[in-house]
Amino acid sequence: MAAPQPAALPLPSQPSVQSQMGPLFVFTSIGFMLFGVFTAQVYFYWYAYKNDRRVLRTFVVALWILETLHTVFCFHFLYEYFVTDIGSPEKLSEIIWSDPSSVLTEDVIIGFCQGFYIFRLWRLSGHNYAVVGTLSIVLLARLGAGFATNVWLTMFKTFPDFVARQVVHDVLNVAQALSAIVDFLNTAMMIFYLKRGMNLSGFKQSRSVIQTLMFFTINTGVLSVVGSVCTLFLFNFVTGSLAFWGLIQLQGKLYANSVVGFLNARQYLRDKLTEVEFNSIALHLGASPSGLGTNRPNFKQYSDDTPSGTAVGQDTAILQPPADQPPSIT
Repeated sequence: MAAPQPAALPLPSQPSVQSQMGPLFVFTSIGFMLFGVFTAQVYFYWYAYKNDRRVLRTFVVALWILETLHTVFCFHFLYEYFVTDIGSPEKLSEIIWSDPSSVLTEDVIIGFCQGFYIFRLWRLSGHNYAVVGTLSIVLLARLGAGFATNVWLTMFKTFPDFVARQVVHDVLNVAQALSAIVDFLNTAMMIFYLKRGMNLSGFKQSRSVIQTLMFFTINTGVLSVVGSVCTLFLFNFVTGSLAFWGLIQLQGKLYANSVVGFLNARQYLRDKLTEVEFNSIALHLGASPSGLGTNRPNFKQYSDDTPSGTAVGQDTAILQPPADQPPSIT
């Protein structure tokens, strides 16, 4: 009688196509929808704010061109993975040229958007070089880590080889962590200065506008931080899936929508006041250029009137007029 054969050890299970590529398809498809929302916002901005400075309108157009390129790259790698290579599952983990191209465009978009928010904080803080300089250094480090990750991406043929390299793993984690830090610090400092301006304002409508700005700042900042944290979680703990790659493709579109949405929000702020004149982008509170602990917003005032209100635009400020006049922005 033949001896019983020992049971074969089970082979390690390979991730299915659904678990590996499904999240990438879902997140990238959401990104396509966000691009449509972004395009609609740019269209509204272009015709609603014709008097904005040329550099600002050029910035918005450049952002739209970058987003269009990024969307084209995303469409290309989705087509390759789900149409061209549909009958070859082994090719689904390969890195194609549009993968690093999309990440490079994404890093430039994020750099533009985070730089925009840092510039807004620079105006809001009264040119506080200590705060803005610190944020700028962290942003440059984040961009450097992102570009280094993109270079390494071109050196590997498959995603498993890419994520298995420890130095790549560490640098990508650093890039996402620094992005979250920049967003958190930027949001915290914006709230600090807006809150200070609200406390100094005795005019009810001015305080209402500042509260709206604070609400918008918190929402956009929290959304960006959550996106970076979720990317870190997926990259480190959801192995065998490209979910992290799909979420990375979403980040730039979230930033771009938040920036143009902020610009378009000036229309809403105008409607909140009785008479408003928006001559340029909402960016700053006037403040003395001293340190963070001593900065106090400068408010324009009428003769015989006490200072109140807060700036909500570049070279503009909400003023408290005499009792027989409506509020205005100059």
